[in-house]
Amino acid sequence: MLMQLMQNRWKMQKNISSSNRRPGFAILLAFLALIIFSFSCSESSPEINQIFWQITKFHDIENNIFYDRLSVFLEVYDEDGVEDIRTIYVIHDNEELFWKINEDNWVFKTFNNENWFGSNNIVMNDFSGFPFGRYRVIVIDDAGERAETTFTISSYDRRFNVNHFPSAVIENNVIIFSANTEIAWFYNQDMRFMSGMNLENIEHRTATFPANASIMFLYRFDRAGGFGLMSGPYRVERP
Repeated sequence: MLMQLMQNRWKMQKNISSSNRRPGFAILLAFLALIIFSFSCSESSPEINQIFWQITKFHDIENNIFYDRLSVFLEVYDEDGVEDIRTIYVIHDNEELFWKINEDNWVFKTFNNENWFGSNNIVMNDFSGFPFGRYRVIVIDDAGERAETTFTISSYDRRFNVNHFPSAVIENNVIIFSANTEIAWFYNQDMRFMSGMNLENIEHRTATFPANASIMFLYRFDRAGGFGLMSGPYRVERP
């Protein structure tokens, strides 16, 4: 259920590239240490109740390049209110890598009274695969109070096979989807999300491109590999 929730809440954003290594990583650790001792203990600390993460392989069809993206989402509670949450850091200590996520680049969703913060577009700064091992995720609120959790990326297949990705052909505003396409997301020219489509309910794998949309991304989940596969952007010309 959680995986389906995250998949259906996908938002395309500007990629959040890794920052590495020294001196940036050392400065980050010093900054986080300073936060711990600089604020009163009377403030309410945020709480991380759940974490969702997933590797998604992305095929940029316009530039014909392939690279991995990392999705990280946290269900966070803060007694002072969710508007008190300021920053999320994703950190790989062994490789001295970190990514900073804040209100300028995160996705925020409320679902069943749960508040989720995160991003689908974390990438390595050289677009390589993500290093294996333990990742720390730190949430910091307006008062500098923090909560921390971890997840581990074990071995995954870093190869790319174009035939495994969902695809489509657009002819006269009609979309013909590949058999392995599971979800389509539609956006306008400004990359504002307009609608989504579950292809499991479409018998003949065809649909009309929505009139209010100009851009489409396609998605499927590789259950054997445990990662997502996404392709796009597919575009139609609008007057």
